[in-house]
Amino acid sequence: MARLFIRINMAREAKWLESVTPQDYGGVVVSSHIVENIPYRVAKMLARLKKPYLIDPYTYVFGGDVANIREKPWFASLLDKYGLDMIVDRDTLSLRPDMLVDSDGNPTGSLQELVDNVVAYQRDAANYAADDVEEFVKFESGDAAAPLSPYGIMPPYFFIDGKSSSWLDANMGAVRLAIEQKRRGDKVVVPIMIDRSVMLDRTEAARIVNAYDIDGVDEFMVWAVQMDEKSADRGTLECFRDLVTDLARRGRPVTSMYGGLFTLLVQGSADATLGTTHSVCYGEHRTPFVVGAPAATVMFYQGQVRTKIPLSAKDDVESALDLSRCECQYCRGMQQGMSPAPLFELAGKHFLARRMEEVGRINTGGAARFLREMAAGYEHAKSRDVVRAYGAYYRDFGAWNDVLGDPKRGDGAAPPPP
Repeated sequence: MARLFIRINMAREAKWLESVTPQDYGGVVVSSHIVENIPYRVAKMLARLKKPYLIDPYTYVFGGDVANIREKPWFASLLDKYGLDMIVDRDTLSLRPDMLVDSDGNPTGSLQELVDNVVAYQRDAANYAADDVEEFVKFESGDAAAPLSPYGIMPPYFFIDGKSSSWLDANMGAVRLAIEQKRRGDKVVVPIMIDRSVMLDRTEAARIVNAYDIDGVDEFMVWAVQMDEKSADRGTLECFRDLVTDLARRGRPVTSMYGGLFTLLVQGSADATLGTTHSVCYGEHRTPFVVGAPAATVMFYQGQVRTKIPLSAKDDVESALDLSRCECQYCRGMQQGMSPAPLFELAGKHFLARRMEEVGRINTGGAARFLREMAAGYEHAKSRDVVRAYGAYYRDFGAWNDVLGDPKRGDGAAPPPP
């Protein structure tokens, strides 16, 4: 089964989500630094959406170079709430693995304190801001809201950036300590953040998967850093596919922390629950240790070639490639000519409607059938693009089909020629 989570970074995106049927997506993810930036809005948003949610603890940032983020208001706030202000290096304001695990890989008291604080933060994040302001603890009807809590807790996690990374021991310790704090109905959702180079080493990737296969873990979230599924080569896609399917064979749902359609189409196990997490028309890959800014260009999701293009180039691309034009209410609104703010909203709602439609079709018709439809769109665009001027908008499917299609089963299409 394919499932979709939406990562919310701005309050306006939550309002856009209200335009879609709640059953069409699994829930939302909000990073803790976003909670710190707009705490009251997050509390109100989660109360109104009434969807399962996760609070991403965002702890990996404290294990790297914090020079670019240490002046952010949320940085000092999270240092305090996580209890890290008494642990981090005074000069760099960052953590080292030896602060959290000893030479034998055993958790230190500092790691125990960090896990305690991170778990408590997630359980209370949607409520602590609301306690002081009455309007944020009421639903639209005016009835008092029940306390909100995430459907799962995420242990602190850090970036495994190489074979010898000692952050793996710290991550393992955090997972085990978080499992000890499970309550009735809790799920432990474990982030696995690894560098692309680690993933490409199949032996090392298998070792990491085995390390995370711990009793008490309920779900996995995978972040393959430096991998963009839209531009990744075949070898990278194959390794990501194998990483996801290896985790799925452990009998737990697997979700990409920053991904798109590719993860949803990885059907390596008949009984697997595979999902992806992204924001509204952006955020399908992410560079760590860099805090992004809102997009300056309105992007439009073209449903036939299933890719985003600048709205300003939409008519040119669709005309040149003879692509079908969407006539949904949001696209009709965009055709009327508006200021950038409404255009962002309409393009975002259009994207949500198309992506949720895709998830539904994958779940009802199967990934193989969906791949064949994508292949048809690819061949159509390629046949019209005689001089290959628009290849950037469709050529990624060639690698996708090579990796996901299986000619023996009739999945996908024949591998496209170069």
